[in-house]
Amino acid sequence: TMIGSMLSLARATDTELADATSIATNTMRAFKMPAEEMGRVVDTLTNLANSSNQSLVDVGESMKDLAPLAATAGDSIEDTAAALAILANNGIKGSKAGTAVARAYKNIVKAPIQRHLKAAGVAALDSAGNIRPLKDILADLGENTKDLASGAKLELFDKIFGRGMASALKLADANFEDVLGKIEGLPGSADRAAAVMDSGIGGSLRRLMSALEGVAIAIGEALAPMLSTLSKRLQGVAGWVTRLVEENGEFVKIALMVTAGVIAAGAALVMAGVAAAALNAIIG
Repeated sequence: TMIGSMLSLARATDTELADATSIATNTMRAFKMPAEEMGRVVDTLTNLANSSNQSLVDVGESMKDLAPLAATAGDSIEDTAAALAILANNGIKGSKAGTAVARAYKNIVKAPIQRHLKAAGVAALDSAGNIRPLKDILADLGENTKDLASGAKLELFDKIFGRGMASALKLADANFEDVLGKIEGLPGSADRAAAVMDSGIGGSLRRLMSALEGVAIAIGEALAPMLSTLSKRLQGVAGWVTRLVEENGEFVKIALMVTAGVIAAGAALVMAGVAAAALNAIIG
């Protein structure tokens, strides 16, 4: 189930359930994956966070700007995760990593950049005009520039990737297939990692808290329509009161003055009663 997958992701990565749920659902939507593939999303995110130097929250920040571009370019969630894992293990993570890889996609579709790539013997597009997988472009670029002098190589990467050149250099020199092997893993990776995290007393307490969070989310989803309706009605009442005051300003002022007068008179009568009682006691 969806909630079961979220619980596994949260426990496997030691992340708050609300954060894990938001990251997983946003990533799934960005890659235009059906709900039936949530298990694949959760397994990929778990392997990415646990096999690289970053948290699931870091992954979520990376995916915000990157995932929609990667999906449009035709790259899979696994390929995108592998790129983020490589960067994280080189100290580049979070929004910085996502921005760097997103910039690579934006640059390689530009005609001047494609000319630089072609001069290096690298094709950015396939025969149908679609962007080739980013990992293949970077692998070809890394292979074709491995014998270049450092100055020429840095100049070329700067022309192609601009401010994202440092990340591109790391990706071009990396072994994507090796990292992909750790990212793709086997179905049920999140469940197995969660089971390891759940062992012992500490794990039992985490399971209990996660289950309670799951119940809270389910209750919130069930109550959402009713609360929305109630909120709209209260807004309507507030609007009616506001219009009543605006349309009957003088009447409201008089009513407030009368109310204030009645309160003052009542207070005066109370004080008079207290004084009379005190006087009576003195005379007595």
